[in-house]
Order: sequence, then structure tokens, then C-alpha cells
Amino acid sequence: HRSDYAVEGLENLRDGDAWIARIALRRKAEMPMPLDLELILTNGDTLMVLVPTDHDQAKPTDGWIVTPPWIGWGRVHDRLTVDVPVPHRVKRVTIDPSGRLADVYRLDNVSGLVPSVRIRFDNMSVHYASLDRYDMWFRPSVRWNDTDGVQAGIHGFSGYMLTEFTRQAYVRGGARYGKRSGDPSFQLFAETPFRPLGRLAHVFVRAEHANGRRLYEAGISGVLRERLYEKPLHRFDFRLRHSRLLDRDYIPRHGAWELGRVRLIDAGYGYQWERPDGRNGLDVGFRSTSFESHHAFWDVKLVSRRVFKGGVPVRTRFYVAAQGGSPPAQFALRPGGATAFDAERRHWLFAARGSLPEDVAGGHLHVGGGPNLRGFVGSGYRFDRIVAANMEIPINGLFPRSLNPFGSSFKPPLDLYLFGDCAVMRDILDDDEALRFMADGGVGAILLLPFIPQDLGSYAVRCDLPLVIVDGIETESKWVGVDRWVLGMARAW
Repeated sequence: HRSDYAVEGLENLRDGDAWIARIALRRKAEMPMPLDLELILTNGDTLMVLVPTDHDQAKPTDGWIVTPPWIGWGRVHDRLTVDVPVPHRVKRVTIDPSGRLADVYRLDNVSGLVPSVRIRFDNMSVHYASLDRYDMWFRPSVRWNDTDGVQAGIHGFSGYMLTEFTRQAYVRGGARYGKRSGDPSFQLFAETPFRPLGRLAHVFVRAEHANGRRLYEAGISGVLRERLYEKPLHRFDFRLRHSRLLDRDYIPRHGAWELGRVRLIDAGYGYQWERPDGRNGLDVGFRSTSFESHHAFWDVKLVSRRVFKGGVPVRTRFYVAAQGGSPPAQFALRPGGATAFDAERRHWLFAARGSLPEDVAGGHLHVGGGPNLRGFVGSGYRFDRIVAANMEIPINGLFPRSLNPFGSSFKPPLDLYLFGDCAVMRDILDDDEALRFMADGGVGAILLLPFIPQDLGSYAVRCDLPLVIVDGIETESKWVGVDRWVLGMARAW
């Protein structure tokens, strides 16, 4: 059970030479608790009022005003109006000024429409949430790409109780100005809880005009559990999305985007068990174009992740996808990883020409997603039916800790692993639409970067070296050495 009270209204009524403060209170959660009210008068004086929950409750002395008891539970008698005689007008009423009440949302514990606000500089690392104020954090923002040159501006976010699943009225955004192009850009995202679907559900909206693209989104996402770390865990996501490419000058030379408006209905469901880090789970996704879209297509996918425990833990991933219609190039399924649209949404570094060197971004940058065949990053293949499997075996776990020359407690700075990827796919660029078998295998390493500010996310440097390639389109298998090395900024999946 939770405690959550609010001041819904304050009205000052004239009573001869004195005043009556009419205070409207609401109990928003289940648990009834006695309330301490602090009344600040216009002459600066303070009065304390007690709203008890029963007749036998101990009463304070030293000038407190005691109202009749507020008796109720849950939605039974959840609103109360109290009249308090005062010598002057009341300008502010505060519930529980001492902070002893375990109220889960304290912004509405004070009368008035605008809550108290705290503005701080964003150091991208430490963000202490305030219990009784709305927090706002700002920092300067600088980016670079070939089209705009230097983009300078400001970035900020705000909300109440700024943690992933408890934040409320959360807003994040930024605005920048391109020195070379003179083109202003902005991003805005806002979300807040949606209680009818549970305490961990949120509704959100997004608006962006940046990197030659325009994007609008609205939807709902959340977790269908009352407590976050209970298992199994069910996640859901539903959104309406409008996107459009406005300027090809921003698209990286290796990128493939098509002009035109794309309007999508995008839905997803995830099931997670055992581990809170999400390494064991099942995800299902569906997207389809909607009214007045310049491109008509649909796709559906299923992704399963599992860690098999034993002498050596083996990470596995299975991916099944199908696509129909005429998808634009940015949504086309490719063997090397995520679609161009999903890669651009992952991080701004992938969004504009010049953010990364073209010789690296064109054929050596891997963004996890799709069939995840790391040996085929940068290939021009397109498919509409895919069944794929991925596997990673940690090299660090192949040897007993007792054989470690640095001691059994020493952990290497790099996580080394062997990987293998394979897929059967239908080639839509081939006239006969034949099924192709493609595979790769090699060795990789990943280094976590704990010094990156947490506000920027969790980052790592990953390098994968595909050593053998099975190309079902060129109908050959070959050793490729290290010429197809790929880099990533996170795990492959």
C-alpha cells in the first residue's frame, strides 16, 4: 500500500473581519494517514493544522488547529474539504512540511498550479532527485558533421524522481544551430506515467527536426508488472511514427535513404525471465505503413536470446523476420546488422555525413540488429525472409581460474570471445528469389567504458574479426583474414 495525498484547491472566504481558508484535499492512493498542514498567511505568519484519521488519535498542543477526522480507505471518501478560520488570507498550503509522510508524489502537496522548480547544471554523471521539487538540468551541446560544420546549442532534461521507471512529467530536448548551413535543429521528448495500464506504463511523444530528417512519434510503453525485478517480466511498446527525409546532403555516402513520407504503426512485445540484465528473453515486433504513406510495406520479427549455463556460458540469439510490400532503403532488411533507420535512431553519430570517417562507417561499423552477420557489414544485399542464429563463447571462461598467472581473482580488462553467425535468407534482388545460406565466424573482444558519463548511456568498444565467410550469393567460402574487421559501440546483441 502507498501513501499519496494532494492539495486540490485553496479558497479564501471573507467572514466578517476574519477569513475562512477552504482547503480541498484528495487521497490518491490506498493508505489513510493523518495529515499535517502548514498554512502560510499573507502577513508572514504560519499556522499548523492536523487532519486526524479517527477520533481517538493523540492531539498536539501548542496552538495547533484540529479538524474533524477524515475516515475512509482507498476510493471510499477519498476527497475532503476542510474550513479553517484564519485572521488573514492564506497564500500557500503544504501537506507534511516536515517530510515524515512517505508520500510517493510530493509535487502536488503544495497548493498552486506551478510546483517548486530546481535548476542545475548537467554534469552528465550525478543527478540527485529532489522529493519536493521539479528538477531541471541543462548543459551546452556541440556536434559536428560535414553539412552543418559545428552545431552549437543547449541540451536539457527535466522531471520528477528521475529514475527510469519512477520519473514523472519527464521532458528531454535540445536545440542547436549549424554554423556552415545556418540550419537550426531541435529534439523534444516527453513522457509521463499512464496508470490505467499499471504503475510502470508511460505515454510519450517525440518531435525532431535534425540531420535533414523530420520525425514525430506518439505512443505508450511499459512493463506489465507491479514491481520491476519480479520475473517473468512482460514489456510492451506501441507507437505511431511519421518520418521524412528532407535533405540528402546529410546522408552518409554509404547510407541508403529514400525521399518521401513514411507513416508507421509500430508495436512490440518482450518477455524476460531469470536475469534483470535482459540476456534471457523473447521479443516480437510488427510494423506496417498507415494512411498517406509514400511507401507501403510491413515487417514482422521474432528475436530470442538465451544464455546456456554450464562449464562455459554460451550466449545465443535466434532471429526470424519477414518483410512485404515495397520498403524504402532505410527500412530494408540487410545481413550486416540493423536497418539504416534503426541505426540512425540508435545514436546521433550514425545520423549525418562526417560524424564518423566514411571508410570506417561504410564497411567497418556494426550496429546490432537484424541477422547480425558481422562479416557482411556494408554489403548491398537485401532480403525479405530471414532465419538467423548467432552464438558467442567467452574465451576467458575456457580456462580454469587456477591456471591464471595473475591470480584467480584477476579479471582481464577485455572480454574475449569466439563468435559464429549463420542465416538462410531469400534474396529479393535476384530474379529467381532463391534462398541463400550465409555464415561467418571469428574472434572478438569488448572493452566496457565506465568513465563515459551515465547520461550518455552505457558504452563499450567492440572489435570483431570475421575469419571465415560463407557467401551464398557469390557461392564461395573463404578465409578473409582481418580485412573485414568491424567496430561497435555496444555488444552485438
